[in-house]
Amino acid sequence: MLEVTAAQYVDQFRIRIRFNNGDEGVVDLADALWGPMFEPLKDPARFRRFEVSDVLHTVRWENDADLAPEYLHQKMVEQSDARERENVLRDG
Repeated sequence: MLEVTAAQYVDQFRIRIRFNNGDEGVVDLADALWGPMFEPLKDPARFRRFEVSDVLHTVRWENDADLAPEYLHQKMVEQSDARERENVLRDG
């Protein structure tokens, strides 16, 4: 079962996350902040106040909003792959 083991605020809506499978990277959650639980987190001051829940094993905010570790991992991998493709195209 995939679990978040550490998370650190980077900037804006980006978090550096480490998973129990050893994967680590930065995930940008700007486009994930919609709906009643996540709209309040569009305030960067509120967004940055998260913790890694010992119960849920994922990132959790003070309003009880959380995202599944699998979702965070998939988004991190997709964003990393997209950045890599952009670098390849730019560097030729």
